[in-house]
Amino acid sequence: MAVEPLFAVSMNDLRARLRLTGASSVDARAQIDNATQEARVLLYLEIGASLVDEILLTIYEENATTPEERRRLRAVVVEVLAVRCRLAHVMPTIFIDGGTNALERWNDEAAFRLGTIDVRACEEELADAIEQLKRGEATIQPRGGRAAIYGPDEEPDLPGATVFPDRRRASA
Repeated sequence: MAVEPLFAVSMNDLRARLRLTGASSVDARAQIDNATQEARVLLYLEIGASLVDEILLTIYEENATTPEERRRLRAVVVEVLAVRCRLAHVMPTIFIDGGTNALERWNDEAAFRLGTIDVRACEEELADAIEQLKRGEATIQPRGGRAAIYGPDEEPDLPGATVFPDRRRASA
């Protein structure tokens, strides 16, 4: 029996969301299937069978508008994140015996190279997303403290403004 995701529409949809539709080797597919099964078990354990069943009662809608449809869409996003976190642990092993194009595939699937995904940060983000799903929040909120602002706080003076004070920018 083929492995199917819990909330995503199909395994092909899940692979596309993970950007792994090109992973065609038997080992790669086995790793993806295994990570999908682990994500299914994790979601049942974390949010409970009753909430899973309640979410599955709503038909998946890409352009979600109702609260129930948005919750189903959030569940798909959480499932993809759970599979991605699991694959971050094992993805490099699928290329050990990958044949002559293993390096090319490895480069194509850059999101899974060591150092690119911080596994701990991925798992923290997943834990936050699961909590938000359990609380029924409208959107998945990013973790705080990850935003960075680049550039000066205010516009710099025009060239020569220190010599000619009338050339300074007028502040609003």
